[in-house]
Amino acid sequence: MELEEREQWGKDLNGRVGRSRRPRPLRNVLERVVAVLAGQEVRYVDNNLLEDDDGGISGRITVFTPDVVAIVDVAGAAANVSMGAPLNQGTAQVTFLPRVSLVALEIPPSDGTHPNSGQAWSTESARYGWPHGGVMHLRYGCLTEPLVLPADDSGEDFHALLPSLVNDLSR
Repeated sequence: MELEEREQWGKDLNGRVGRSRRPRPLRNVLERVVAVLAGQEVRYVDNNLLEDDDGGISGRITVFTPDVVAIVDVAGAAANVSMGAPLNQGTAQVTFLPRVSLVALEIPPSDGTHPNSGQAWSTESARYGWPHGGVMHLRYGCLTEPLVLPADDSGEDFHALLPSLVNDLSR
């Protein structure tokens, strides 16, 4: 893959990460995904990064291609919009999993908060796709904890991913 194509793929990924109302990480975090997956079709991106009390960002970004799930765990990194002071690089760990290692899809019960509440599942968005406030646990054989998706307002995009997740269960 030529450098220009790789850079464009990285810009596109960064743009998809930035579509949510969540913070974006520094470029070096996503470059780790670009190094391995550049050129692959991106099917879904979930940004679950939040600001820390000290102004850094931590959380998870999940990227789905047709065959691979990339899980990017970020801790204490500067946000992409930081200016002036030296940028805290924090830590980033990236795990690449085969999508065929999916063993279960779970819609867990509400724990008294909004995710998966009866109210969330009785909205119009639940009738026509995936509701705001609906979450699913994706269990992969090689992970001890489930992936919890979607992180925020990406329900429409997540609804589009669901048929391929069901297919992953049968592969």
